[in-house]
Amino acid sequence: MKKLLQLLALSSVMFTSIAFASAENANERHANKDELVGAWRVVGFLSGSFGKHYPDSHYLAPSQIYGFYPDGHVRSLVSDKAKSYTQNLEELEAHFTNKPATLHYNFINDSHIAITIDEKQEIGTVWRAHISVEDGNLEGIPFKSGDLIMGMTPKKDDPEQKMRYIRVLRKNQ
Repeated sequence: MKKLLQLLALSSVMFTSIAFASAENANERHANKDELVGAWRVVGFLSGSFGKHYPDSHYLAPSQIYGFYPDGHVRSLVSDKAKSYTQNLEELEAHFTNKPATLHYNFINDSHIAITIDEKQEIGTVWRAHISVEDGNLEGIPFKSGDLIMGMTPKKDDPEQKMRYIRVLRKNQ
C-alpha cells in the first residue's frame, strides 16, 4: 500500500512546477522529517485557487495548528475565531484523547509530502515543504528563519502550474 501511494504521489508531483510563488526567491531549503516533527501554528496563508473552489475549507480558518508526529500521523485543530494555539505535540495529542489518528504524512521525495487519509486509503493532498533560513516576505506574509512554508501542489491540468494554496507555519516550542 505504501509503495502504491508513493507511486501515485510521484506521478502527481511529476506534473507540478518548480515555481513556489515568490517564496522561491527567498533563502530556503527542503524540510526534512526531523525538522517537520513538531506542532506548527499557521501564521499566514495565501488561499490561491484552492480558496476560490473551496471557500468553506478549514484551510481558510484564521486559527490553525498542525502536529506532525515521529510515527507519521498528523493532528490538527482549526477555529473560525482568532485563537492563539500554543500547544506542543503532547498537549495537542491530549486534546484528541482516545481518537485514532486517521491522517498520515510521508515524504515522497526531498521536497514533497503526501498527506494520506486512512479510511479512503488514498492521498488527500501533496505539499511542497521548505524551511526558511532567513526572514522574508511571501506576498505580504512575513516569515522568519525556521518557519515552514508549505505549498499545495498544482493540479495536473493547471496550465500555469501555480501552487493552489500556500501556508506559512511557525513551530511551537
